[in-house]
Amino acid sequence: MPRAVDPRRSPGQGPVRVGLIIALLLLLGWLSLAVTVDQVLGRSVPGIAARWAPWAAGWRIQSATHKLIDGNPTPALRAQAAAESRAAINRAPLRAAAARLLGTTQLLEGSQAVGAYRYAHRLSRRDLPTQLYLIETKVAANDVAGALRHYDIAMRTNVTSRAMLGDILINASDTPEIAQALGRLLATRPAWLPEFYQRFAAQAKNPAAILIVAGALDFRGDRDEDAEFITMALERLVQLGAVGDAEHYYQRVTRTTDRIALIRNGGFERPNRFQPFDWIIASEPTHSGIVERRPNARGVALTLTGNESHAIARQLLVLHPGRYRITATVGNVPQAVEERPKLVLSCQSGAAIATLPFAAVGEKPRRLEAGFTVPQGCEAQWLDIVNTPAFDGEPADPWIDDIGIAAGAP
Repeated sequence: MPRAVDPRRSPGQGPVRVGLIIALLLLLGWLSLAVTVDQVLGRSVPGIAARWAPWAAGWRIQSATHKLIDGNPTPALRAQAAAESRAAINRAPLRAAAARLLGTTQLLEGSQAVGAYRYAHRLSRRDLPTQLYLIETKVAANDVAGALRHYDIAMRTNVTSRAMLGDILINASDTPEIAQALGRLLATRPAWLPEFYQRFAAQAKNPAAILIVAGALDFRGDRDEDAEFITMALERLVQLGAVGDAEHYYQRVTRTTDRIALIRNGGFERPNRFQPFDWIIASEPTHSGIVERRPNARGVALTLTGNESHAIARQLLVLHPGRYRITATVGNVPQAVEERPKLVLSCQSGAAIATLPFAAVGEKPRRLEAGFTVPQGCEAQWLDIVNTPAFDGEPADPWIDDIGIAAGAP
């Protein structure tokens, strides 16, 4: 039976609709491709992107950027870049890069650019060049807090900028005013604090700045999460020769008012949290110190292991010039003098004070005692426990415990 024909449809209407759909799909595909080309090739080959998407802003931004990239463009290039930047912002008024580029061309033309950069900042805080410009304007206006605000934004939103901007901040922190403002910012615990503080503690050159920043962060010795930060500050202060400042900071974080003890944790009973005033114990494949229980030791002791001669443990002392005596308990020490471990005292500057070899002893421990003199001008001293490996046979794994220092002759 023949199918009835719908009188509302003309015979050619079906193919027309199919053709329109195909044309629409092709148009959408071309637009999608053009947008992709603008986004991908616009950055590297803006000329190709311009032919595919002549209306787009992306290639204009990159084309203008390429013209300005050498920092000293000719007047003709500046004019072309200015025209492209204006066209870009007209076509993409919500793109921060377009607004920032307009500001750059205005700077090169000698015009006021702050409005364009502020507009770019309102559009996006992730545009690093905009943040750098705003930092510079705040610095020029002597607005330390304002500059640090934009440093914070830049380092929060651009992880790759943290090293560069951090180094600038570290150098600037030599000025007490900047160090104080920086401390207030860091006290808010920004996301970039751990990475920055590690660089700061390794590079800062002014002990006063270290104390200001560390003080603002209010590290406490009874908080495990603060121990590493405290140690960084102490080690840097000591490296800079500010041992007195390091001692005072140690007293502050440990909440003590008395002068630092002549030696700390001589029995290795508690964790060594704040180097270098607590023990620095080696843990290397060729030499290490192990805090463990040993027969006949009083509680735990430090076992010296390894097959190379190295300092197994060391601690920074702060002894006034004068006469002292040092005592210790040792065990499992070889008979040969050249194979015995030793206690070595030296000034922080490297000048030798005394060397005390362990006494030869088997499993039954033996008490050591010797005197030494701290000379004038020796503000701080290193006490090293040095291992001497056996030349023949297995190492004896000697141990030491209960180290003490007292003022006066033995």
